[in-house]
Formats: sequence, structure tokens, C-alpha cells
Amino acid sequence: MSLALLFCAAAGLALGLALGWALGRRAAGAQRARAEALQARLDEAAAAPEVWEGRIEHFDVLWFPVVAASRQSRKVISVKAGVPHCPKCAAALVLVRGEWACADCGVRRPESLADLMVVDSIAKQALGQFLQRRRDYRAEGSTAA
Repeated sequence: MSLALLFCAAAGLALGLALGWALGRRAAGAQRARAEALQARLDEAAAAPEVWEGRIEHFDVLWFPVVAASRQSRKVISVKAGVPHCPKCAAALVLVRGEWACADCGVRRPESLADLMVVDSIAKQALGQFLQRRRDYRAEGSTAA
């Protein structure tokens, strides 16, 4: 009798150890998968470009240019001047019949306000401001868009 009892106890212990081992592996696998998912999110965040939005007052309107730069390579990816904004209410101006107009307060500016030379000038100013604040970044080639 005691031999049968000893055998059952050993079998129960072996079964418990096997079950515990299997559950432990499963939990470890779940933890590993979770750690890999978190690492992937961190890598994604590091790869996402840094975006800086500036504010420039030029020709009696506001501009909010955007500079995008790679955090990893420390290079400027793009510079966008955006559209002119109203100096009174900061709403984006809309091009209506040959002039820029504010839908909120009625301010009007000539269409030439946003010609290519002006937009390029805003983009260059924005790039200069960004590089002045972030001295470890660099701009290569033409990044203005």
C-alpha cells in the first residue's frame, strides 16, 4: 500500500512540476512577447521625426513654418513654410479672388504675399531658427518645400 501511495505522490509531484514548468514557460513567453512589443514601440518612437513649429512675423502676417528632422541622423528632413495667418486673430488666410483674406475678422492682403520668393524666405528663416536652437542638427541639400 505504501509503495502505491509513494508512487501516486511521485506521479503527482512530477505532474505538478510539469504543469508548473509549462505554465512558467507560457508566462515567460507572454512576458517576452510584451517586452518585444514595447521595444518595437520605442524603436518606432525613436525613428519618428522630430517636428518643430516656429512663428515668424513677415509682411504684416504670421507664418507658422514646420521643420521636420530625424532624431537618429540629426539631419533636417523637410521645411514647410505653411500658409500666411491673420496678424489679429491668427486664423489661416484664404485665397479669395486674387487676395488673401481672413474669414474671421476680414483682414485682406495681396496675393503676392505668398509668392515663391516669400515662401522660400520664410522656409529659410525657419530653418535658421531651428538650427540655432538645435546646434547638433544639420541641413544638407535643399530641404525647403
